[in-house]
Amino acid sequence: MNTSERIKHIIKQLGYNNSGFAKKIGVSSTTIDGYTKGRRNAKGELIISQPNFETIKRIVEEFNINAYYILGLSEEMYNNIPSSNLDHFSVQEIMTFIFENKDRFKENIVYQLLMENELKEKVIDKLKEEKNKLVKTKQKDQ
Repeated sequence: MNTSERIKHIIKQLGYNNSGFAKKIGVSSTTIDGYTKGRRNAKGELIISQPNFETIKRIVEEFNINAYYILGLSEEMYNNIPSSNLDHFSVQEIMTFIFENKDRFKENIVYQLLMENELKEKVIDKLKEEKNKLVKTKQKDQ
């Protein structure tokens, strides 16, 4: 796959359209269209734009995408997520991510949950914590 196809694949895997993806990384949808569809020049030739360093950096940081994947140097689309990153997310954010990005979750998080006990334990602890909060809230409401 070339860079254009890889960016299309990333957008599809994340469940975005070009416009939504562009908004998340702070560029125009026209810019993303240039990477994925190309533009016609004055001679009518199709020109496919290439993302610059800043755009690649934004994609990597926003979606945890492997920069080497974008550049065609790796087949691994996602970077490994250090378990310490979970500390910055609420359980609701984690669950929302799981349910809104089922395919991405299956490809990346499930593998890591099964392979990294520390990460697995942190997620389980956060889920138990949230469950206890919900139970207490329901008991108060009754």
